[in-house]
Order: sequence, then C-alpha cells, then structure tokens
Amino acid sequence: MALRISSGFALVGAVAGTSFEEMVSTVNSQGASWKAAVPTRFGSYDDVKMLCGTIMRGNETFKEMDYAKTNDQQWNGIVPDSFDVRTAWPQCSSVSGHIRDQSSCGSCWAFGSTEAFNDRRCIATGDTTLMSVEDTTANCGFFSCLSMGCNGGQPGQAWQWFKNTGVVTGGDYTDIGSGTTCGPYSLAPCAHHVAPSTEYPVCPSSEYSTPSLSACSESSYSKS
Repeated sequence: MALRISSGFALVGAVAGTSFEEMVSTVNSQGASWKAAVPTRFGSYDDVKMLCGTIMRGNETFKEMDYAKTNDQQWNGIVPDSFDVRTAWPQCSSVSGHIRDQSSCGSCWAFGSTEAFNDRRCIATGDTTLMSVEDTTANCGFFSCLSMGCNGGQPGQAWQWFKNTGVVTGGDYTDIGSGTTCGPYSLAPCAHHVAPSTEYPVCPSSEYSTPSLSACSESSYSKS
C-alpha cells in the first residue's frame, strides 16, 4: 500500500504489481482463524478517493481550529508498550470499541470527529449513549464547518461545531426504528472489503448524497 496526498485528501491506493497478493499471502501464512483475500474494490485510485473526504492542510478550503493556546506540560512517566482505551476505561468500552460503517459516503471526517468526541464524553461523564454521525454529516455543513457532507469535510471544524451547536444522539443504520436515539445513520452498510452478501450488499457505483436531518428521525425517541 502507498500513502498519497492529492488536493488536500489523504488517499490510500494499491501500488502496481502484486502488492495485494503478497499481503494476502503474508497474512494467511500466520495461521489466523480467518482468511484474507484480494479485495474486489479499491483496485483503482477512484475507488479509494470516493471515501476519503477529510480536507487537510494544503487544501485551499482548509481552516485551522480556533482554540485557546495552553502552556505545554512536561510528563516524566513511562510510556507503556501498549495501550487500549477499552481496558483503560472499561466503563466506556461499548463506545470506544464500537465499529461504525460510513457506507458509500465520504463522511470519514464526520465519523472520526464524532467518535472521538463520543469517547471523550463518555470518559468524562460515564454516559455510554452514542452520538450521531448522521447529524455531523448532515448539519456540520459548508457555512458552519466549511464541510460538504458525503463530499468531504474538516474534523477540526466539527469539534468547533460540537462546542458551539452540539450534536444529537444517534446509532447505526440497524438502529433505525428502535427509537433508542434521535438520529441513527441512514445509509446502509455495504461490501467495502468483502464479497457481497445479504448483510453487506454491493456498494453503489457512486457515493450517496449527503443525508439530511432537521429533526429527530425517530418518532418514538424521547429525550427523557
């Protein structure tokens, strides 16, 4: 795999030759309980670019976060060999260990920022309620966040939006209809890395339009 930077987007693409085949062979030689396979998607640059929507430094629309400067603090502790936030704060493992699916939408910027905020909120308060990536994707838009939903956005500006506006609760696509959160993700999971199945059907050839969320999409959801 090779990391490329183009037009402000961090893109991962397959290098020419047999890099995928070599990677699969190496993984499968370890005797794990699962088998790797060469993916049918992401064979081209365009397959990858569609899902990589984070606007980074170097892009003309990138905006730095507006935050108060603090004095640097020295830490003299010993850095551990490994660190797992799920075991460091086990009361929040259902949040920090929760894996979401952005579907065929370049909303990685909204997922990363919302999930990080969700983790820190749980650590600070003990509340394991999931926050809505649907809300961030839909409403942290161009005028408030210089972001464009499924067409890319800025994680730093999402943090400003959390502070100034807030984000509603929201689970996954499979939570739609349960009434457990305000704005669950409305885009269905699809087969990003695996063969299509009933659970993960074929992804659309182009990315979804940015979802909208002006009020709670779950009519049975109660804030109390």
